[in-house]
Amino acid sequence: MSAGGPGCAGEGAITSAADPRVNLERWRVAAALATCAALAVFVVAMAVAIGLYPGGSWTRPSARGFSLVRNFWCDLLRSQAIDGADNAAAKLWASVGFGALGRVQLPPG
Repeated sequence: MSAGGPGCAGEGAITSAADPRVNLERWRVAAALATCAALAVFVVAMAVAIGLYPGGSWTRPSARGFSLVRNFWCDLLRSQAIDGADNAAAKLWASVGFGALGRVQLPPG
């Protein structure tokens, strides 16, 4: 074989998994996928929490359900909804959602 041909470590050689550039690229892809997964968990968990919220807002305490206009997201984390009903299920899902959102904001590693 001639120098620089296939199988040599010269130009045109395939980079190996030990090449730091390949490992960095894999790490970036993994970090991007983890971020997308955490954001998806946040969106799904918050949608479930909003659907389970019994009701009440600060301007309409007897209203049914969660209003994106009248409620605060932190209302989903209350043990008791503003209307006085038990809010344990929505609180659990909102906690999962906010936990996933917090993980998205952490630096990778």
